[in-house]
This record gives sequence, structure tokens and C-alpha cells, in this order.
Amino acid sequence: AAMQSPRLAGRRLRIEGHTDSVGGRSGNLTLSQARARAVADSLIAAGVDPARIEAIGYGFDRPLPGRSSRAGSNRRVEAVLLD
Repeated sequence: AAMQSPRLAGRRLRIEGHTDSVGGRSGNLTLSQARARAVADSLIAAGVDPARIEAIGYGFDRPLPGRSSRAGSNRRVEAVLLD
């Protein structure tokens, strides 16, 4: 609903997928991209213009501040408002 409000009209959103460092780099990059894409696809299905959304998977390269890269809390998806 927020992305369809007049306040955010025309603004873009980057969906970032993250993982913990359990497993290999390649698998975690694939998993994080799939997480981001799933959220992006849900927003698109809800009516958000696909041109306003980008999905990026970072794997385990961006752990939460103060957390080990192996911490389960790093398995997350974040939305970043752009523009």
C-alpha cells in the first residue's frame, strides 16, 4: 500500500536479499537473489510497477552490524527506498 500512495509516487525500491555464511558463496548468492526476487514478485503482484523495483542478492557479504556472518539473523530481506 505504501508504494502505491501519492507520497511515494514515482519512487523506486531496492529489495535486498541476505543470508548467513553457512554453506558456499555461490549457493548463498543464489538463495539471497531468490529471496529478494520473491519479495519483488509479491509487490508486483500487488500492483506495484515492476520498473520501480529492483531485486539484488548479496549473499553473506553484508551481515547485520555487530553480528557474526554465521548468525541466523542475517537471513533476511530488506527494502531500501531509492531516488
